[in-house]
Amino acid sequence: MSDVAQFPLPSDVFVGRYVIDRVIGAGGFSRVYKATQMGVDRPVAIKVLDPNISGKRMSEAERERKLMMVAKRFEREAKLISKLRDPNTVVMHDYGQTEDGLLYMVLEYVDGITIGELIRQAGALPAARVAKILGQALSSLQEAHAFGVLHRDIKPANIMVYEHIGRTDQVKVLDFGIAKTVSDQAQKTSTSELTGDGVLVGTPRYMSPEQIRGDVELGPPSDIYSLGLVAYEMISGTKAVEADSSMKIIARHLDPTPIELPRTMFAPPGVINIINRMLEKDLSRRYADCAEVMRDLENWDSNDPSAMMMPHDTFVDPATAPAAITSEHSAGMQPSPPTDTMFLNKGMSSSNKTLLAGIALVMVLIAGMLFYITMVAEDGAQAGEPATAEVPANSADPVDTANPVKEVAAAEPEPTEPTVDAVKQGAPQEDVETDTQIEEPVVAEKPPEEPQPKPKPKKRKRKVKPKKKAVAKPEKKEEDDEKSSGIRLVPLN
Repeated sequence: MSDVAQFPLPSDVFVGRYVIDRVIGAGGFSRVYKATQMGVDRPVAIKVLDPNISGKRMSEAERERKLMMVAKRFEREAKLISKLRDPNTVVMHDYGQTEDGLLYMVLEYVDGITIGELIRQAGALPAARVAKILGQALSSLQEAHAFGVLHRDIKPANIMVYEHIGRTDQVKVLDFGIAKTVSDQAQKTSTSELTGDGVLVGTPRYMSPEQIRGDVELGPPSDIYSLGLVAYEMISGTKAVEADSSMKIIARHLDPTPIELPRTMFAPPGVINIINRMLEKDLSRRYADCAEVMRDLENWDSNDPSAMMMPHDTFVDPATAPAAITSEHSAGMQPSPPTDTMFLNKGMSSSNKTLLAGIALVMVLIAGMLFYITMVAEDGAQAGEPATAEVPANSADPVDTANPVKEVAAAEPEPTEPTVDAVKQGAPQEDVETDTQIEEPVVAEKPPEEPQPKPKPKKRKRKVKPKKKAVAKPEKKEEDDEKSSGIRLVPLN
């Protein structure tokens, strides 16, 4: 019987209750249809197992054996999903087998896009958005792990985001097709781990090292590692492992060198540390369960790495990461961030670049204004500062400390010393001394000059000449005699 004859076609009524609309996906062993449930007009997704095993030639017995193995896996998926009730896990409405032997599951239809499609459309996502999506996916896996179920195929194509009554970025985890219970691991066989092409079950780019090695005791940390790879891709816009062949990808996961987000990424250190710890290859350093990741995720925008309890080799120092923009990290932000320079990586939006440039410009302007104000203040202080006369410590002349202005005035012009000629002309010596003390300097009367930068005036040292012996003050008695007699005394040379 041909594939077309066995699979339902658009407009067909499937099992008497569902009208087939179109094919929306196809996998190795099944096809997925969008359909409408009759009677309630509810959109649903119907996953139908392909009973024809394609590939290399095999005997009828081999084909039957493999078909039975795939059918058991399909049945196990249905049973596992039927136990899950988390709002972030796709809901199964029905399960059964048609009269001609087709196994099918009727699932909740999610009208959204996968994480892979979202990244192709939007590029790197803001940290706030990554944290929101990551938290919901962890909630789904936490419930599955509580029932002893490991997903084993977490990847961008198996996580959908959609909008519901105005609530954006709602999450549904899909496809538990290769899910496995912890109890199944005790009976691991190569047949159950490999497909007909001899490839490990799962997607190598998103598999944990222990899953690739085929470790018997897989646990929640394996799904956490896979989800960490998805988170890396969401926040950076690039795949964590860029290799283009399965063997190179597998080698990179098995290489002990850690897969880490760059420390200069424009995002809060908190979310970077969480993702890097999810990607630890050493199980003793990786998160042990989803609850632990979710606790740290409550502080995803923290700039305090100690809150994340990170191992030292994945520590992100806030001093080397951009501080800021953590208030909802940019409100819807969040980053940000950027080209792979300094604090920018290629996930940064143009609005954040403009904001940073504006902040830098304002800081430069403020610094310039402060510098200008400081210079003007210094110039004003220099213009109003009086020149200070320096008087030698051994000077014999008395200094009027009570009247500093007069001292400054006396420092400008050279004081006129009384001479012999002055005495000959009858100028009283007392008058000469008085003029020397109170005469105001002409410099003080100069009109103001145009404002301009003035060099700092040099301080002048007051030159004090010693008094000549020839002009020593006459005794009071001799002065009185001179005045009374009218005779002028002329000293002899």
